[in-house]
Amino acid sequence: MKEVNFTGAKKILLGFGLAFGIVALMGSVPVTHASTTANTTPTNYATASNWVARPTSTPKDVDVFYLYPTAFVGNKTTNYIGDVSTTKTSGASYVTKHGDVFKETANIYAPAYRQYDCFYLMDFTIEEQLEKFYSEPLQDATAAFEYYLEHYNNGRPFILAGHSQGSLVMKGLLQNYFTQHPELFDQMVAAYMIGGAITQDELDANPLLKFATGANDAGVIISYNTEAPGLNVRNPVVVPGAVAINPISWSRGEEVATASSSLGSRINNVQRLNFADAKLNLARGVVECSTVSPSTYSYTGTFATIFPQGIYHNYDYDFYHYNLIENVAARTQTYFNNLASHPAE
Repeated sequence: MKEVNFTGAKKILLGFGLAFGIVALMGSVPVTHASTTANTTPTNYATASNWVARPTSTPKDVDVFYLYPTAFVGNKTTNYIGDVSTTKTSGASYVTKHGDVFKETANIYAPAYRQYDCFYLMDFTIEEQLEKFYSEPLQDATAAFEYYLEHYNNGRPFILAGHSQGSLVMKGLLQNYFTQHPELFDQMVAAYMIGGAITQDELDANPLLKFATGANDAGVIISYNTEAPGLNVRNPVVVPGAVAINPISWSRGEEVATASSSLGSRINNVQRLNFADAKLNLARGVVECSTVSPSTYSYTGTFATIFPQGIYHNYDYDFYHYNLIENVAARTQTYFNNLASHPAE
């Protein structure tokens, strides 16, 4: 056990799988600085340029450690591992877009990290894909998180957040680094594993990992993937047995949360009220949205070969943007309420 200081909070004593992640990509990004040779040396996060976001001041009492989705398009033969200088530029746009969900509550830290090209991954089995995600990308995420803890965190509670490949790598961080350092779970407000998937079997196998049961619990995983109702195509970011939560009602049941009950979506930086509803499909392990047009919000072009029509992967955050903002604040408040009700001895 170790003592840490929480900014704006009391001193406390800290006690204390398998998922398929073909990831969101929009448009084209540079393919220079890529590699086809495995490199087991993690990126050096003492170098400032290897961070996409790293605040110069920390006015919030909580941090968020964010891993962006795939920001690299290469090819299957010569450019299939993008290094940090390749992924950083496009990754920054996701840090801005998704980071807006967290910035009212938390200081944002986002490392640049190595990634695999998604089309290259399609040639491998699920097991082989996971092995690749848990190599260079997870090595970098772990190194970045360790550096963040040692040099930037200063004992503050933190939120983990990601999307798609970022969420899958974050799950690896939880399953590996966190279970080896279980005291970190007491410092974790929540883990927003959006656009990724975790199964009930994985949760059962690791009792330190707890999935959200409602709107206000802390120390839990929040995960869902969004699609149109009635799909029978395979969603490449969802695995059998995946669990999810409704991002409007924060229910684990299959009742509909209407668009009118939502706090609003944000599409192309514009708030849209009464836009996206949400209903869990427990059999598929997804959130269904019935109020948007599949032809408008599905992938087009080459990426439609990975994400069939009706899969709204790129809008997982956007459709429920303002509910997520409120939820981040609510879970953070629960975390600090729990500290107040269980002061250090």
